[in-house]
Amino acid sequence: MKIALIVISCFVFLVVPQFGWAGDCSPLQISLFPPYQLVSAEKDVCGLRLNLPLGDNDNFYGLDLGFVGGTRNSVVSKLPREAGVKVRIEQPAPEKAATPKTAPKIVHTTPSKSAGSELSRKQARIINKAINANDIAAVEAKLDNGMDIDSMLYGGTLLMKASNLGTADMVKMLISRDANLNYRTKRGDDALSVAMSNSRNWTKVVPVLVEAGILIDEKTPIWKLAFKTKKGKLKPEAKKLLQLLFSKGASPDCYTGQKKTTVIMYYAKKGWLDPLRFFIDQGANVNARATDGQTALSTALTKPSRPENAARKKERQEVIKLLRSKGAK
Repeated sequence: MKIALIVISCFVFLVVPQFGWAGDCSPLQISLFPPYQLVSAEKDVCGLRLNLPLGDNDNFYGLDLGFVGGTRNSVVSKLPREAGVKVRIEQPAPEKAATPKTAPKIVHTTPSKSAGSELSRKQARIINKAINANDIAAVEAKLDNGMDIDSMLYGGTLLMKASNLGTADMVKMLISRDANLNYRTKRGDDALSVAMSNSRNWTKVVPVLVEAGILIDEKTPIWKLAFKTKKGKLKPEAKKLLQLLFSKGASPDCYTGQKKTTVIMYYAKKGWLDPLRFFIDQGANVNARATDGQTALSTALTKPSRPENAARKKERQEVIKLLRSKGAK
């Protein structure tokens, strides 16, 4: 225990300040289990994460405390077993990235059955740094020297990592070199799902992958875009991309978590009328049930954990009225 406290203290005071707090990063994450956490999965966390017991963030830089932490973008080193904590460190992406003069042309690819081999630790650091810096030339040089286009990098393919951290031009370059668009991890992640969590370039990377022909079906986790809200309303960019994905086969009834909570259940619980109406217009099932028996209407009728002002109460009543008008039970 003493060893753990010493290491944690050194980390907080010596290591974390070197990263600083990026504009898109939250310094703190507290989570019971997704989506019930202080910061949503697509939001970067730079600092401390406390999982009680489960937390999930696509990009995490800092100290990870708790039982289970889901993070796609991390380099993990462990403290002694008795310490009971894990330390995850990764250099955040630079805020400014160079843009090539001409963007590579997109070509459609044929999916392969599996990904390539895992890059060595040294190669992984070099490629990860190049993707973060949008150094397309450096990645192309490695590919020209024989690096497999579908090499695995920290649990995902090069295309997945570029989709999650890089620019649209980096993604276009990899696709033009016949990167496997449709590889999915055991967890079900693919380039499209992690692109939705690209905090800086999601509005540009997602359309590139769709245009290139990436697989879109009922398993596509559109809830990552559905959570991109501001003051109870869907961001216009998120609405546009959701409509695009629905037109390609994504399902508005996509659920998240072990309880299989659908997006409209989440909105109904929040009492958010605008995004709820949008999803209903897209064909969401108002009578879908979670594993605990909850529906959108039952969650809307549940007394909020925090007091609501008059405007919020009125909006909640509008939510209930809309659901009932659509046959919700």
